[in-house]
Amino acid sequence: MRGGKGRRSGGLRQARGSLRCPESDRRAVSTLNRDVVVPILFVAILLLPLVSMFLRHVSLRGDDPDRATGWLRHRRSNHVVLLVTLVAWCALWELPFVAASPQALFWILPVLSTTILEGASRCADRAILARTWTTADILRLACWNTVAPPIAILMLAAGFHAIFDGIWVGSFWLIGAGVTAVVGPIQVQSAQGIKLRRVKSGTLYNRAFRLARKVGVDLDRVSVVPPGRGHLTNAFGMWRGIALTDNFGEYLSGPQLDFVIGHELAHVKGKHTRKEFSVILLLVVVLVLLSSRLPLMAAAFRPICMLIVLFVPLLAIYCLSRYFEYSCDREAIGFTNDPESGLHALVNLYRMTGAPVNCGRLVELFMTHPSLSNRLEALTRAGDIPVSRVSAILIEEGLQSH
Repeated sequence: MRGGKGRRSGGLRQARGSLRCPESDRRAVSTLNRDVVVPILFVAILLLPLVSMFLRHVSLRGDDPDRATGWLRHRRSNHVVLLVTLVAWCALWELPFVAASPQALFWILPVLSTTILEGASRCADRAILARTWTTADILRLACWNTVAPPIAILMLAAGFHAIFDGIWVGSFWLIGAGVTAVVGPIQVQSAQGIKLRRVKSGTLYNRAFRLARKVGVDLDRVSVVPPGRGHLTNAFGMWRGIALTDNFGEYLSGPQLDFVIGHELAHVKGKHTRKEFSVILLLVVVLVLLSSRLPLMAAAFRPICMLIVLFVPLLAIYCLSRYFEYSCDREAIGFTNDPESGLHALVNLYRMTGAPVNCGRLVELFMTHPSLSNRLEALTRAGDIPVSRVSAILIEEGLQSH
């Protein structure tokens, strides 16, 4: 009987073993599905900005007179899509089953997708905005626009990921992110053809130094920037110097040009570049100290913390930049005592560049400059001008219908 019982027990064990096999198979299939589905899902997320760009480009008709403005409006919104996608990508990598994936994928996939997006966008710029960039120009622009801010965001995420784990070496990633965020835009300007040519005479030189002496700004140099193959129209405030593209005089009268010069002098006077860098550095240091004092957090909270430590500095940069733009507009009309010319100068600038007059609130959160409509309304308040003048000037310059 003992032998029979043993046989029955053995048979039962075999039966149980056979019952466990389907469960084991299901786990194996589940793991396989996760290993296949998760990468596909992630790649799909990264391709969102590229798909959005392609669909918008296809939808723009070649005979549409507002085609360029529509494309620039889309470029703004797609910039937001790209940044949100990258931050979401970094947050998802804090999930345990994702973090187990090869770390090379964390870098390779977003860098590759962003480079393709930037290259395709610049090709579309060349076709729609009549840029005369060469293929080499487009490759350089795609490369450096991928460096900052996308790669800077990835480096910031890598640094905080290490700090969450109590590894202070992650601080070097943060330093690298800061250097990348500074070097990238400088190289983008170089790729756009922005080459400063210092001048020591001429209308721009005389007006700039006369206004600088009047308002007490210590101005050292004035530079002119050729529009280049990108047909640039812009002005820059630097350390004790200002620069304007040399096509400003083609469409701005004397008082309007003074407003643009005054705006850039206000940047110099306020030392805004230094202040912006200091504020962001302080903010990152505070976030690092807070993150390091948290205990090793549960996996469910790490993606949320990653969203916070990435979005806070990113939004702070854009918010501070817009604040400085509003501040410089106000100071410029104080320098010139001519708010009406300030309104016309801004409208002419946007008309020449084809930039949209309005944009959504979410899009503006990720813009370095406020929308034209908001800048004009702020100027009317600062210059004690009726708000109705905004619509009148926009209609007069053909940027708004009756």
